[in-house]
Amino acid sequence: NFTDGGSWLYVSGDITESYRPEIAWDNSCAGPGIARLVRNVFYLRPNLFFVYDQIEKLSSQAQVSPHMHLHFPTTPVSTNANRELTVTNGNGRLHVATVFPASAVSTLTGNHLDVSAPSEAPLYHRFMHLLRAVDTNSNPTFPTYAAITGTSAHGVWVDGLQAAEANQRVAVVFADNNTTSVPTSISYTVPAVTTQHYVLKLKISTRYDVSVTTNSGTATVSITESPGGSVQTNAAGLLLVSN
Repeated sequence: NFTDGGSWLYVSGDITESYRPEIAWDNSCAGPGIARLVRNVFYLRPNLFFVYDQIEKLSSQAQVSPHMHLHFPTTPVSTNANRELTVTNGNGRLHVATVFPASAVSTLTGNHLDVSAPSEAPLYHRFMHLLRAVDTNSNPTFPTYAAITGTSAHGVWVDGLQAAEANQRVAVVFADNNTTSVPTSISYTVPAVTTQHYVLKLKISTRYDVSVTTNSGTATVSITESPGGSVQTNAAGLLLVSN
């Protein structure tokens, strides 16, 4: 999937074949490849990137660990057990947040970030990272964010953005039910404040019913496939929702 929506851009691809043992240039991958790896990148212009990885490993594999190489003049400044990195290069600054797994082990060595799943037992893993590129002249603070984990819905809610980035809070959510099929319904919760939601990996050009209910400061968003639904996804399988 490659869709440019003007204010956003979405790329999704299955790159499982890249991990076949025979692909390794130095013959270092003697073991089996992975069962499935899908990388999703949602770019919200002008400077927010959401990277969502869906990984299905083989039972013979013991490790699932994304690696990020940050080639900047200085070593990243880390907080929250290496889950939040700030990297500065001249007038540019990059904020990197490991959103989930919630208990991931994040190891920073120089400019190299290694994120390991808290348990290698499950065959299915998902990782999400938030990246924010900003100008140091505005002295931006690290954004406020919270993981979203609902029913077949996984993503992040982001606050503390500058007006040039977004005029309100943002939620980016991926429909994911641990299989290659698209779930017929999803639900999740966010704080009950004005938020623009981008819901991805739904069926393309398909109608859905959307409801938002609020209780005790929490908004519950429910999205269900329905032939007579009031809203329709676009050619990227993306649905815009506001609360």
